[in-house]
Amino acid sequence: MLDHPCSNGLSPSCFAAFPDWVKQALSYKLLQVLLPKKIMPALKAGLEIPLIGSGSTLPGGVELPQGSIIPPELSVPENWIPWFYFIFSTPEDPRTLFPIDWNPGDPLPFGVKLPEGYILPAGWIPTDPPHPFYLPGYIPFPIFPDIGAVPPLFVKGWEPGPIRGPGGVITTTLKEQTRRPISDISVQCTPYGGGSNYVEVYEEIADGDLTYNTAFAGMGNTDIFGITAFTLPAGAVNIKVYVYQSAKATDFIATCPQVVSSLRIGGVDYVHPFNADLSLDYPTVPFEFFYSTNPSGGAWTPAGVNAIEGIGYFSYIHEPITDVRHTQIYIFVEWD
Repeated sequence: MLDHPCSNGLSPSCFAAFPDWVKQALSYKLLQVLLPKKIMPALKAGLEIPLIGSGSTLPGGVELPQGSIIPPELSVPENWIPWFYFIFSTPEDPRTLFPIDWNPGDPLPFGVKLPEGYILPAGWIPTDPPHPFYLPGYIPFPIFPDIGAVPPLFVKGWEPGPIRGPGGVITTTLKEQTRRPISDISVQCTPYGGGSNYVEVYEEIADGDLTYNTAFAGMGNTDIFGITAFTLPAGAVNIKVYVYQSAKATDFIATCPQVVSSLRIGGVDYVHPFNADLSLDYPTVPFEFFYSTNPSGGAWTPAGVNAIEGIGYFSYIHEPITDVRHTQIYIFVEWD
């Protein structure tokens, strides 16, 4: 860890050393997270650039994205820079996401993405990272996709603009579509909230225990929902498909339950290979399931995405006292 008063975030030592800057940093972070993006252009330019404390220095040629925070009088290590571009889709501390045996060239761990066009420096390793408060791609609670300049738990909301990578300034023109449940195709869970199963999980903001579908131990625990067909144009390239869902476990003793997403294509349900562990640490936990290829075969094509008929989830419940509550699910696709 760096020998700096703010190396551990906005700690008492940081406040004692830079009280005015700490107040500014808190305000900057709050505005970046909560203000609607559509009014951002009307704000002062100071909110549209990184907040870099006086007396700090960056490695030569580095441009940090909007929402980045650098404490005063800090010489920023080159190893920090990629952390400011990572997009985190889990509320866990980003510093815990990379396994200790992660090596350059390994796939990024679950819950960690980089924006299109950014390339990790050769030989980069995730040692001595900055405190998560300083990172624009991380907030330890869900943010509605269309609110905030840098809502990290939703890919569609993070817009870094020009990215300076090894090859210079790179710009991207991503396009996107989101689809939410519009019907029940095949449901087994018990709805709570007064509606059909799809109604309990189609909200844009996950509402926790207000509306949800419950999977019980020893009973059917799969729901599949219909969606409006995607309309990707024939020329779409670099297609990425994500399913986002929020769920919680009501109780368990030794073995935590797990959830997984699925896609229905051609009448077949394809279950994602990754099972996400549920925890009691958060009221409702958001998960990202990235489909790198079309599970029905081959790379994603516009026609393949447009053929997706539905989305759903499956719960693995290992103990009879455990229930799993599903409160939200939707699918997000981006392309160039």
